[in-house]
Amino acid sequence: MVVEFMNGINGFHLTGILCRACLGEITPNFRLIYWIRNEHKISLKFYLEQDDAEDVVNIQDEIVWYFTFYLEQLLEDASDDEFELTFDIIFGTEQFLNTQDLKNFDEVYRRKEVFD
Repeated sequence: MVVEFMNGINGFHLTGILCRACLGEITPNFRLIYWIRNEHKISLKFYLEQDDAEDVVNIQDEIVWYFTFYLEQLLEDASDDEFELTFDIIFGTEQFLNTQDLKNFDEVYRRKEVFD
């Protein structure tokens, strides 16, 4: 059963593989990266300050690809390795993470903000 199997993956696993997938890909344009898990669905959220085509391509072709690859390796020994992965890219400095309704999430990266 997918839900039971996904319960075997804890936040430490997801944070670790997302950190690994982000190595060498984070630019100064990145503001925040986090994951949310809801049973068998994993959502990755990327906050960028500006809409930069190179960063968007790196998220899609590098970070998400490697995250999926590492997650599949983690699930390799399982009898049912199905999961649903989604990702969102949010642009702008006015966007902030609202954690009120989130139960199973973890921030992986947050840029230090300096306000003058």
